[in-house]
Amino acid sequence: MADLDALAEAARASGAPGVVVARRDAGETACGAAGTADIDSGVPLDASAPFNVGSVGKTFVAALVLELVGDGRLDLNEPADAYLDGEVSVGPAVRLRDLLQHTSGVRDFYAIPEFLAAALEDPRRRWPVDDLLELVLEGPSEPPGTWSYSNTNYLLLWRVIERVGGSPPELWKRLAAPLDLQGTQLGAAAAAEGLVRGYMPADNPFLPAEHGLVDATELTTSRVYPPAVVSTAPDVAHFLEALLGGTILSRELRRELLDAVPADGVECDAYGLGIGRISSFFGTTASSCGPAWGHLGLAFGYSTIALSREDGTRQVVLLANIGMIDEDAWEPLAEAAWTAFCGD
Repeated sequence: MADLDALAEAARASGAPGVVVARRDAGETACGAAGTADIDSGVPLDASAPFNVGSVGKTFVAALVLELVGDGRLDLNEPADAYLDGEVSVGPAVRLRDLLQHTSGVRDFYAIPEFLAAALEDPRRRWPVDDLLELVLEGPSEPPGTWSYSNTNYLLLWRVIERVGGSPPELWKRLAAPLDLQGTQLGAAAAAEGLVRGYMPADNPFLPAEHGLVDATELTTSRVYPPAVVSTAPDVAHFLEALLGGTILSRELRRELLDAVPADGVECDAYGLGIGRISSFFGTTASSCGPAWGHLGLAFGYSTIALSREDGTRQVVLLANIGMIDEDAWEPLAEAAWTAFCGD
């Protein structure tokens, strides 16, 4: 097996103070770690340390939605409006499936000029979800059907879960209990203390500095938008094994999960229900062993790569406490992840 400590150290060429790499094969997890969890204290990074995993949280939320589909409380092909509260509407043509698959046409709140301007002016401002949805939905949306990544879709799915399935964190606890994923928290609990400190380069637009790295942890913990998830590398690997290996979902729902539409190729080649088929990251080093299934997570101060074989027999999860890095800095993260994923 590849030396995971060495891969984690090599991945620190991205500028990350610390990196964790976990690889799970047939139910057994091995981990490597390098660097620090906190620049100021110099505390060494532990392989079981909690990170904000960014948009990997979408895969967790998709699993909750599919659990409710399996219970008969949701239908993927029903209009999403049927499960919303009436005060929020995305139109009768947008199905629940479209929200999960980013084919809804609903605008991404991160791409709205008013939101971006406000975020640059006050990076720590936390918008209430209702205000974000109002901002998004008061403007034009595209007709559903074409893939376009939108974080708003998962704000809406979180609301669907709350209306139909109750508290998403409580639903997650029931789903995760058989897997003993004690290091994973969803929702407001994802802002809990103990998080590995997250950093950004000095030239970032939100908290610019003259040199060095900028501690951006509070930008994550003060702006916990669904589907915020804090987790560990071993937990994410175990979750992906259960999801792709058929422990969580029925055979039919697993087929739905992987029923993918073409995506733009920047983060993935195709996108299913909260999970992508990935061959490379941002045009960096490509896989030498064919595509994986998983997700990237990009957050203030954090970068996550979560990969699995389609049959669930191997997972690789890389967590780095650096965010908002360019493609050159992504290359060592990609090389480490693919080496762990494709190697013996």
